[in-house]
Amino acid sequence: MNAKVGARLQLAHTHYDFARMLLDRGWPGDSKPAVEHLVTAARIAEELGLVALAEKVAACREGLKPTTASPVGPDNL
Repeated sequence: MNAKVGARLQLAHTHYDFARMLLDRGWPGDSKPAVEHLVTAARIAEELGLVALAEKVAACREGLKPTTASPVGPDNL
């Protein structure tokens, strides 16, 4: 509805909130659409100068970066 009526500020927040919901839910297959929603939220936030939202999106995206696994035991056995 936000897209339909041209409410871009609300649309950016909706994309962010939906991405967070998907990530919090954590079902298989949720991460790809969540990233897509974060990318859209980031783009709109940048276009509109929404600094606080852009920072929230960046922090969320930073948390998605894979980390190097540390070995659990000797030789990762």
